[in-house]
Amino acid sequence: MIPTDKLKRLQRLREVFLESKGETQPYWRDLEDLDVYDSVFGARLGEKWRAVWEEILPGKTFPAINHLVDFGCGSARASRETLKSFPNIKTIHLVDHSDFALSWSEACLQEKFPEVEVKKSSTLEGVDKNSWLLVSHVVNEMSVGEVEILKAQAKEFLGFVWVEPGTPQHSKQLVQLRENFFKEGKRKNILGPCPQGTRECPLANGKSDDWCHSFTQVQSDLHQDGEFNKAIKSLGIDNRSVPFSYLAVARNIENSSPKIMPSQGRVIGRPRVYKGFVKFLCCDGRLGLQELRFQKRESNEVFKAFKDDKIRYLNNFIVEGVDCKLPLNSFSQ
Repeated sequence: MIPTDKLKRLQRLREVFLESKGETQPYWRDLEDLDVYDSVFGARLGEKWRAVWEEILPGKTFPAINHLVDFGCGSARASRETLKSFPNIKTIHLVDHSDFALSWSEACLQEKFPEVEVKKSSTLEGVDKNSWLLVSHVVNEMSVGEVEILKAQAKEFLGFVWVEPGTPQHSKQLVQLRENFFKEGKRKNILGPCPQGTRECPLANGKSDDWCHSFTQVQSDLHQDGEFNKAIKSLGIDNRSVPFSYLAVARNIENSSPKIMPSQGRVIGRPRVYKGFVKFLCCDGRLGLQELRFQKRESNEVFKAFKDDKIRYLNNFIVEGVDCKLPLNSFSQ
């Protein structure tokens, strides 16, 4: 059984987040809230950041990233996952309105990454813009005006990666920001997730009920964590995979050799599984947004990968009517 106090803390944190109460009441009440959060919700957030870096790193030559600014740092999961991809980072500037979050994250980073200099502040004022900005799950905790200010501030950094839950509300904010870069003629600086590098986003016009989001699988070490799984089950959370939306933009890196090529597509949301086939929404640079079908008889392996939320990209696929045809090794998880 999960200790009653821990479960109550998790329930309260989830309620505050889901009901968008972050503007009116403190998210963190003490350091123990951070301990409890990081063991469950923080772990799931870490899965999102792992998936994002797996998507945007291939096919691009990144310069040395020496400085990070972690906005809305919480338990610093964004920084910790980013350090796995860029272990030579020299400084991390934590930004959060909560002193508890700043203190907890500073101690965590100093313990796990003692070679990294940690700074902290409550706002972005005065931070070094010659840095990469990381933003995690902040839309629920900010007013509309504050979100718009943050969007403008994000453009001042060398690059930024902004991760939010995979809901329509959160995805819309990131799509709007992506379209701002497109209209400013900076489409080549968009690193992900979009395959629509040369056209406006088909989900930006409000004519579709769909929204840009993906799912990533929870890693095996979390599935083997008994207390994590008990907590997730007690909270009624679907732990098959984790939904997320994101936007990654860089001032000094052009997406000239992206993972998503014109002959590739991105699976939007979760495929719908039927007997013998799956239907899924595909966004690609040739045909825009369309619903496709993949039949099990084409490949049981690919069918199972669709069913298990393992497919986020399709490579070099062929469309015949509504059917998607692809080589066995042409999908990316």
